[in-house]
Amino acid sequence: MKWNDPGRDAYLQMRERATQNERAFQGQNAPKERKPWRDRLYGGLKGKVTVKTMDVIIGATIALIVLVVIIGIVS
Repeated sequence: MKWNDPGRDAYLQMRERATQNERAFQGQNAPKERKPWRDRLYGGLKGKVTVKTMDVIIGATIALIVLVVIIGIVS
């Protein structure tokens, strides 16, 4: 199959439109409310690790990366 097959492109566009129409008909096309960035970032860890603990872990990781870069520049 060629990478620029117009028949395949037309078929894929047709399928995408059909899927969109199907979702619109079923009412699934309504925009979903977007969660805040902290909920999206820490959502899987909710109840297991506190946000404050994750902030400490992220801060320590950034500090270690900066330290490694500085050691790499010096040596």
